[in-house]
Amino acid sequence: MPRKSKAADLIYAAEYRATHKEEALALREPHRDKQKAYMRVYNRMNKEWLDVKAKDRGYRSKHGLTADKVSELRKGQEDKCALCGNIFVDTPHIDHSHECCPSHKSCPDCRRELLCGTCNRGLGMFKDSPALLQRAIDYLVKHARRQAILKSEDSEHE
Repeated sequence: MPRKSKAADLIYAAEYRATHKEEALALREPHRDKQKAYMRVYNRMNKEWLDVKAKDRGYRSKHGLTADKVSELRKGQEDKCALCGNIFVDTPHIDHSHECCPSHKSCPDCRRELLCGTCNRGLGMFKDSPALLQRAIDYLVKHARRQAILKSEDSEHE
């Protein structure tokens, strides 16, 4: 069949797959276990490389950043979370303002710094609200004072 156009070829291929689906499945079925075993071995042998590619794909699709750019950001933060200061154990999260980009994606205008997973989830739970975070701080300080008073009273009675 002479080639008409790429679009026509794609349409033809989609129609062919739709009408011959059962045949294709029947041809693949005897080789399914062999293919799965091969992929398990391949994935195990290439785990590091596949992890890097997956992270790079995620950074690219969600934040428009390459793995090299994220690596540069990590170095700039001395490989530490911008909030708690702990060294990154897992993949750092790219913190961004959800007012600018409400989805899980970000743009250069709303990107902030790299955070560990715990700090990133914490900020998310407080909806990036400074007022709500301040109320949480006030709450913790109030109860820390109360605990200190109770401890001092216990030590006086001993």
